Amino acid sequence: MLLTKSVRNCDVVARYGGDEFAIILVETSRADAMNIAGRLSRLVEETSFEHDDILPHGTLTISIGVASYPTDAGEKTELVAKADQALYEGKTLGGNSVTGAKPS
Repeated sequence: MLLTKSVRNCDVVARYGGDEFAIILVETSRADAMNIAGRLSRLVEETSFEHDDILPHGTLTISIGVASYPTDAGEKTELVAKADQALYEGKTLGGNSVTGAKPS
């Protein structure tokens, strides 16, 4: 709900797997998507959630992988794969991050 309220009505927030979400930002440049991802990351970190006290640092954080069409990929399967690769790169570097897709 927090993510849905934090993007435009034309954007789509959906659960994608167990603990992952996909956010489709309609007609948004890669640079703007990176800025929005940073804002969402800070918002989650600054929001109090029930049971925060049992989290490792007492706060919930997220890692975000960003890929943009057509800059990073020309078709949807590749776009999702690029965003997923960027997400896992951010998690590998310690999490609580926003990582853009690497150029092909």
